[in-house]
Amino acid sequence: MKRTIILLFCLTGWLVGQAQGARATNPFLYDEFQRGQVFFIEGDPVDVKINFNILDRDMQFINPKNNDQILFLVRDPNITHIEIGYDIFVLIDREGWALVVQYGPLSLLRTMRPVRERSRGPYGTPLATSRTQELSHLNMSNLSFVLSLGSGLGSSSAGATVSAAAYSQPLSALPEREGFRIETAYWLTRDFQTYRPATRRNFLRLCPNISPQIEELLSQHRADFNNIEDLQALVRFSNFLLRTGSTE
Repeated sequence: MKRTIILLFCLTGWLVGQAQGARATNPFLYDEFQRGQVFFIEGDPVDVKINFNILDRDMQFINPKNNDQILFLVRDPNITHIEIGYDIFVLIDREGWALVVQYGPLSLLRTMRPVRERSRGPYGTPLATSRTQELSHLNMSNLSFVLSLGSGLGSSSAGATVSAAAYSQPLSALPEREGFRIETAYWLTRDFQTYRPATRRNFLRLCPNISPQIEELLSQHRADFNNIEDLQALVRFSNFLLRTGSTE
């Protein structure tokens, strides 16, 4: 069993998107708006051309009736998840949209928070009068109107719609964004019921039936809970035990 633990823990996983602390000027996760689907508790999914705005920490999509207009997706509690290509996003209360990095009985998720760095003086030294601060959320004064889009977006029989708010500026006239740094946080969820930060304590709380095995692994191998490779290895190990029902 110990040999299996070591092999599983040493496996490395794939990296997703931008790395923690990456610097960017493009506010969107994807270079272009992608074809995606919004899924609901009831009704058929809605097809949209969508992108994740890291700066505003919200989903935005193109108005199908006006390809030059960008719309802000309202966080509807009836939305279960959003699929953009092979990427899956779920909504965490008070944290916004999270990307599913690793899926299973225990899933690993990632959130992205934009931070404006200190202004730099000569030789790259930070200015004493400035400080790092989180960029503000979407300024609602920039929204021109609120509307519900249903026609041509979903199944009319199911009544599936997406609620949105439109920017006062067209997509082609969006202003240039200043540079910002992306801070990454990792989350755990057991069957997408509750969401907790990816910490040692929460690994044990979400997997009480295999907590002795997790404790044994962590006693033998020091894990960095801010490192995606360590987290993925620990999630794979946990899911192996959860799926096989192994308690040895």
